[in-house]
Amino acid sequence: GTQALAGAAWVLAMSLSVTSYPMADQPPVAGGGGGGAGSHAGGNQSPLPCRPRLSDGSVLQLMPRAADWLGGAAQQQQQGPATIVHADEFKSFGKRWVGPILYGGLGNMLFQLAALHVYCKAVTCSVVVGYFEHWNRKYPSFSPWGGHPAPFPGATLKHIFPQLRWMDIVPRVTPGDVLNDYAFALRQPDEYIPLPSSQKLPILIHGYFFSQQYWHHERNFVL
Repeated sequence: GTQALAGAAWVLAMSLSVTSYPMADQPPVAGGGGGGAGSHAGGNQSPLPCRPRLSDGSVLQLMPRAADWLGGAAQQQQQGPATIVHADEFKSFGKRWVGPILYGGLGNMLFQLAALHVYCKAVTCSVVVGYFEHWNRKYPSFSPWGGHPAPFPGATLKHIFPQLRWMDIVPRVTPGDVLNDYAFALRQPDEYIPLPSSQKLPILIHGYFFSQQYWHHERNFVL
């Protein structure tokens, strides 16, 4: 309803902030990856959760536009790249793709999507967005909308952001396919760790990407 739209509009607006601070009330994620550069899934460390902080009152000007996006989401569903509905369509991307391991609610996912779209623009690959069947899917934070209620019944990120290359299928992946450095190897919430070489494609990445160095230089492209 109206409250859900207003809340989503607020996180869309505040996601453009470039500062953040630790949040202690986020539940830890079990079974995640160990620290250290190049580490993959495994171990029992918890990520460093964060909540964006408004650094400039001017971002509130974005709220009406964000509400408009959400209000017209159902009509926009068919725009943008076609939704992937068969495994063969997913395989057709070959090795030139990156998939985010979506984690948390809309606010967290905005950072993930912004960072990986900027990365793929630089290395010329596709961002394939959806939910993969992986080791942590049993935890609510890895479920659609991070376990929170959807903005409206049946809503996906494709409804709200029609330009996403969205999957309706749920491909299975093994723990070794997921790169966790950008969630578990952080020493501070907004630390910047460079994304891997394109030679490592395809990659499934679990991370937060709160640092402005991932996306701010391509702000117009992201918007």
